[in-house]
Amino acid sequence: MNRRTTSRTYDALLPEFFPVKLIGAFIAVDFVVGCRFGCAFCISRRHPARQSLFDAGMALDTRVSPRRMLAWLRSMPSYRAGVQIRIGHDTDAGLEFDKSAELIELLDPDRSVVYLTRKPFTTRERAFFAGARPNVLLKLTATPRSAALGITTDPMELVRSAAGLDPQGLHWVVGPLVEDGEADAQRILEALPAGSRLTLKPLNTAGLPGVSGVAPMPPDALARLEAQAWARGHAVSEWFCRGGLARVGQGFFDVDKLTGQADPVRCGQDLVTCAACPSHPLCHAPLDAPVLLGRLDRELAVLGLTLTAPPVRTGPRTFRLEVVQPASRGDETYLAHALGQPVAFKISTREPGISEGGSFCNVDTAVLRRWYAAGFLPVTELNAAAEKVLEDLTRRQACRERPPVQGAAGDGAC
Repeated sequence: MNRRTTSRTYDALLPEFFPVKLIGAFIAVDFVVGCRFGCAFCISRRHPARQSLFDAGMALDTRVSPRRMLAWLRSMPSYRAGVQIRIGHDTDAGLEFDKSAELIELLDPDRSVVYLTRKPFTTRERAFFAGARPNVLLKLTATPRSAALGITTDPMELVRSAAGLDPQGLHWVVGPLVEDGEADAQRILEALPAGSRLTLKPLNTAGLPGVSGVAPMPPDALARLEAQAWARGHAVSEWFCRGGLARVGQGFFDVDKLTGQADPVRCGQDLVTCAACPSHPLCHAPLDAPVLLGRLDRELAVLGLTLTAPPVRTGPRTFRLEVVQPASRGDETYLAHALGQPVAFKISTREPGISEGGSFCNVDTAVLRRWYAAGFLPVTELNAAAEKVLEDLTRRQACRERPPVQGAAGDGAC
């Protein structure tokens, strides 16, 4: 394989503003930078470059067309391997509906797509998602009202706006859950159609100073909500993405985490859901390790990674890889889908996630150089798109800080 030079350097800030990112479990796609909701608990605030955007309630179009986005995706080995698309990772997908809807229409129908929003659906949005879209999973976040979090919007607006949509194409997230949100969470659970799929999400304060003093919902209150959900026939699970993969006939790569949960009740509930899933034979059949390892060298070459020791099997469907180069969670994501069997990898040199004291969705510039050299990601084009975003943000920020001039017509730059 002819590889391009890895000598070039990258601005460490640019990957945060890529319109396309390969991260843990997903290819994240966003047509908008920033968000108008300004939630203090948003995980995108973990990156300091986004703090002022969210505080300002700014949502800026990246000037990327759906067809350009599709071209980037189709150039990526991770997309061709079947890695799930996630729209609305760094913003709310409802703020970028027009372009997202066009992209969904253009995507190959066997590609799993997750659309994340907390915004109530408009009539036009409802009509779009009411159509037959078996590859699309809507992840809808209904946040209970909370004085501690500053949330005053009634979550029932979102619940009512989703009435009539295919329940198999919905996964609800009820949260983040804090001490003063239990009553509203109970209302949500009662209002959802019986048998809904949902996640009960406690508040995570890691890396978010704006909510560092807010107390998450205590375990006894969470247990009451779980019991209420089960009594309503709801399926409670943290792994919403597996439902989207099953809709296009793919297995779930993190099945060892699912079956290895410490809480036997929660694990049992997940396995009940597994039993009725069409992908059950893919996920729970014995792993054909010789076939998988026979393909591994080829896929590592696609990534430009070099093993220093044979793979070590750490679970029924999990392996650890020791490699020379700095690696990323995106490398693990690719391997989980590219080897033909649902399997998870932990690479020795990958950057830490937020739970390990690192930056959320961090991508080392050395990883970008390797991906560029291997032709694994259209890094040059994504850099150019991110540079335009930063230019627009700088200009917008200057406009916000510039005092108004009486009677001036302005130059149109703002």
